[in-house]
Amino acid sequence: MLLPHGLLVLVLDGSRMQLLRNEGTSAKPQLELLASDHVEHPATHLLGTDRPGRSFGSAGTSRHAYTETDLHERQEAQFALAALNRLVALSEESGVIFVAPPRVLGQLRQEASRSLGGRVVASFDHDLAHRRPQEICAFLVDQEV
Repeated sequence: MLLPHGLLVLVLDGSRMQLLRNEGTSAKPQLELLASDHVEHPATHLLGTDRPGRSFGSAGTSRHAYTETDLHERQEAQFALAALNRLVALSEESGVIFVAPPRVLGQLRQEASRSLGGRVVASFDHDLAHRRPQEICAFLVDQEV
């Protein structure tokens, strides 16, 4: 895959983010780290202690439990959206590539369609947030779009 000069790459998972820009050429890309962030999200049982509520059925004496909110997953989604907002602030007219695990990538695609329009060049469902920029660049160059 060719990475044009100025292309932005957002690599993240639920708790780690790297924002990279290609400062090299299309033939010889060089990803430079613009921003990185790492947040430790506590487990759901540490965030909320209340049990899920229960309700009675409309007919009979049966009871139904409400599903419990996954507070850890909610914090990860908020982290991903904050990373996307940071990307939107930096990208003027340059293309964007997303690299994230499938669940996070789905959230990014949904929100990016509103905020970035048609500037998303590609997206890859891999967890590379712990990798160095050189490894991420090698991965992207090897991909076919």
